[in-house]
Amino acid sequence: MNVAIAYDAQAIAGDTQLLDKAKIALIDLVRGEQAFLAHFARAIDAFETPIGLFNNLITSEGAGDALDLKKGGIFPIVHGVRSLAIEHGVVETSTDERIGRLRDLGALKTEFARDLSQSFRFLQMLRLDGQLAASAGASGTLVRPAQLSSMERQLLRDALHVVKEFRDIVRHHFKFGTF
Repeated sequence: MNVAIAYDAQAIAGDTQLLDKAKIALIDLVRGEQAFLAHFARAIDAFETPIGLFNNLITSEGAGDALDLKKGGIFPIVHGVRSLAIEHGVVETSTDERIGRLRDLGALKTEFARDLSQSFRFLQMLRLDGQLAASAGASGTLVRPAQLSSMERQLLRDALHVVKEFRDIVRHHFKFGTF
């Protein structure tokens, strides 16, 4: 995760070119290192995507029939995009900008890049709504599907399907079975 932190860093003071040079050096260092990139990308499998075989949302009883948006949807997108971006030498730091650059470079198909970006934004919106509504000490990353409208539940299902498809793309691209 130290590589991810360094790669996502943004300079807020001082000579910003120093950070840019460090990022370029990092990209040059890992370029072509397939075993490292596969190991780095493997973090997308740290958590399951909470969507079942028959399009049902999988909630955790211990969490009050809720699902964790960050673990199940946002993190796999952010880290999968980060992994592809570092491999392709993309220096942008926002996930949306990285998706756009990966699309422009041909690493992601145009339609899928659009779906991935829309899914990411929807999950972020649900997370923000949850954080705003959360009482002190409650997690804003948990969402209870029963409290969503039927349209929001369907959009959540669709977004999680895109996440699941993206995880498969990343697994295949980095050949997880090989390393």
